[in-house]
Amino acid sequence: GQLNAYSSPDGTVYVESGLARLAGSRAGLWAAILSHEIAHIVRRDWARRYLYQKYLENGDGAGMVLGDPSLPSASWRDSERASADMGRFGRQMEVEADREGLMMMARAGYHPDFVPALHHLLHARGLGTNKASIYAMHPCWEERDQELTRAYVTASIEFAHRWPEWYASPGGNPPVVVFAEEPR
Repeated sequence: GQLNAYSSPDGTVYVESGLARLAGSRAGLWAAILSHEIAHIVRRDWARRYLYQKYLENGDGAGMVLGDPSLPSASWRDSERASADMGRFGRQMEVEADREGLMMMARAGYHPDFVPALHHLLHARGLGTNKASIYAMHPCWEERDQELTRAYVTASIEFAHRWPEWYASPGGNPPVVVFAEEPR
């Protein structure tokens, strides 16, 4: 019943039943979900994350030396800083997968509007947080929207170039997406 999707190192994409019910029969929402996960696979993000984690664990990242550096136990890792570094790395991978997923969708005939539509549906259901955390592996919705502005415009141009008659594209007409400020 979770509202989540993820990919494994072998290239399998998993979509939890709650997210599958949310997407329903709307091909554009499925395209938004799957293109993001496919981007993780193509980019080999599992391997990138593993290597970065090893980098942090081996002391190439946030480390401090206490006492005599020649002693094996004299090294101490700043776990808070390492967690923040890992979170920042994870958030960057998510945004990069979002960008590549947008372009993948546009080329395949699914308007980029399906991505913010999916994000806002998930946000409305309370998935994710409004506040950015330095330890979070996924960016908050506001950060994602802000980071995707340029990629969204580029993907929209690509879509319009390839699919001048939107209704005839595989994804059909995009949903109506309205961006509004926080209520005051």
